[in-house]
Amino acid sequence: MIKHIVTNDKLDEALQDLICNSNFYYGQAQEYFMDMYNTGCRSNELFFPERWTIEGTEVMLRTFKTNKVRYFNIDQLSLSFLNCIQANELPYNGISSYQMMAEFTRHFKLSNLHCGEKATQLYAFRYNRARIEYERLQDIKLVMEYMGWTNENVAKGYITNTLREVR
Repeated sequence: MIKHIVTNDKLDEALQDLICNSNFYYGQAQEYFMDMYNTGCRSNELFFPERWTIEGTEVMLRTFKTNKVRYFNIDQLSLSFLNCIQANELPYNGISSYQMMAEFTRHFKLSNLHCGEKATQLYAFRYNRARIEYERLQDIKLVMEYMGWTNENVAKGYITNTLREVR
């Protein structure tokens, strides 16, 4: 088994390539991946519009794992997802998380991406967003607040752990 280190730039490039090349179900997968890319949400959080609230130009999410509130600018989410929040309807035309995972595996060039011994799969979006926010903010506490984390070690793990492509 050969392990290749994946740089932040390579991860970001692979995620953007996935977004551009995924056209499953008339672009709904593309919107899902774009929403994941822009927010760094857990993959299942986008399938529960009842956990989201729109107030003016802000969108709030009550996270699954910590039940903490995360805030986003309204322009970080696709218009179709915002409409589903307002109507409390299933987003992405009812495509399941399993179908999205299959689309991810089919198109993501780094589909065998690992952090340590753990496969990252759709968590690649969370790693990427955490790293982008850390580069932008340069403050671990602000990144923790943005990502909805309460444990600094978790935040440091996402930002500093080496990602590897296993072949």
